[in-house]
Amino acid sequence: MSSPLVLEQPGRWRAIGLLMLLAPVALAVIPMVKSPEIIEAGFDLGIGYGNALATSLTVAVAVGIASLLIGFPLGLLCGLYRFPARGLFLVLFALPLLVPSFLWAIGLAMLRAALGWSPEGVLSGPSAGLMVGTASGFPLVFFSTLLSTSFITRGQMNATRIAGGEVLLLRCAAQASLWTAIAAAALAALAALNDPGPGQILGYRTAAGEILVSFAAFYDFGLASRQCLALTAAGLAVAAPLFAAFAARSPLPLLARDSMPRVARSMAPMPIAIPVVATCVVMITLVPPVIGLALPLLHGFPVGRTFHEVLRTASATLIYAVGAGVASTVVGFAIAIVVARADTLRIGALVASLILLALPSSLLALGAVQWSTDSPAALDWLLRSRATVCWILGERFLPVALLLGLVAASRLPPSWAQAAAVHGVSLTTHVRHVLCPWILRSAALSMALIAMLATAETGVVLMLRPPGADSLPVAIFTVMANAPGSLVSALCVAYLGSAALVLGALRALAARARP
Repeated sequence: MSSPLVLEQPGRWRAIGLLMLLAPVALAVIPMVKSPEIIEAGFDLGIGYGNALATSLTVAVAVGIASLLIGFPLGLLCGLYRFPARGLFLVLFALPLLVPSFLWAIGLAMLRAALGWSPEGVLSGPSAGLMVGTASGFPLVFFSTLLSTSFITRGQMNATRIAGGEVLLLRCAAQASLWTAIAAAALAALAALNDPGPGQILGYRTAAGEILVSFAAFYDFGLASRQCLALTAAGLAVAAPLFAAFAARSPLPLLARDSMPRVARSMAPMPIAIPVVATCVVMITLVPPVIGLALPLLHGFPVGRTFHEVLRTASATLIYAVGAGVASTVVGFAIAIVVARADTLRIGALVASLILLALPSSLLALGAVQWSTDSPAALDWLLRSRATVCWILGERFLPVALLLGLVAASRLPPSWAQAAAVHGVSLTTHVRHVLCPWILRSAALSMALIAMLATAETGVVLMLRPPGADSLPVAIFTVMANAPGSLVSALCVAYLGSAALVLGALRALAARARP
């Protein structure tokens, strides 16, 4: 009979967790690197790809800086203080994370057309790409900072206030959360770098857009693979050192928690100033594209065609979302439990997960395409079906599940396993009655979050979906150039409304489940 102490003791078997984490990327990259089309062509990346990559890097760096400047102070203040309409702002800030970024690009393009502005103006080109990237990026920094402040205990807050008041509390909280915010800003920059949608809609060439064109328009797998590898190398060269610095300063090693719940405290004039600043951010980043999406609907809402398109894509959208959420959560939490008690492996898993999250979605998709091309027809159910899309989407967002699993596993008191071992409780009984109930709420949150993130992902589905198995975002992306503007707007508004309803429902459930 295995003892529960095995979960708390060191061992070489824990390295299996890192192997499970890195294996999907290795399986994707190996066939691409070994492909004769890549080896023979060398460093040929196509005409104009270097300029597109330079433009993408410029926009990405600007998105990272803007996201940090907006999201970090807002997340810090929202994590430390209560203020009016706090829950509403949390929902509004979460919405851009859970919808495809090209929806904001469509909104800006429609707004520019309605205003009659020049295609060379601020609402097109790289400047508009910066607006779209910031609208999707600053919430990532905001919620990362908010999560980081949750590790500050009530005792620490009270002691800091006694020592130096609110100013010292803000300074210490900022220092404790800074590297988390920087890592999140790097992820926001890499997300903008790897996103093909805004460039294609707003009229400028991007590296990610060139990859999609090489694969979907020219059917040149070798060129797309070389471009994807170049994009991956350029992004990681900048972001990997930041991720390593963040992992070394991660708050996850602090396993002991304060028994006194932390209560946010209001301070004048913060209750008025914070919602004013948050409202300004919403008005600048979210309202313009939403207005652009709503303007074509003033001439009529195509209810019938919208309902037909939503109904046609509903089953595939739901299958992709649920499949990705379950696959990613099961694997991610298993890895988190394996590596949580080993400091070196935990830091390695953090770095690896952030790097995996920063990889282009096309990397895993192109690897899956290569494997399916070389596999026999008997494996179609695995490599050329909806299950393939679910698995690759799950691998794409595996780092999200791993990070949530590490937070849950790090907060599990080691004394529970020790007490179970003293009383002769078996490992399976301990896992079934102690470990699983402990991580259940975090696992449910992980599945719901990844399901929404997977629904918003278009690159993987565009490359791997079987015929007739479009998700709703992919349907919008594929018809936006030829369908009437009112239909495109109606589909975008329907998606935004659905995401807002899901967010509201999740927030209500979380409030009811809170002790």
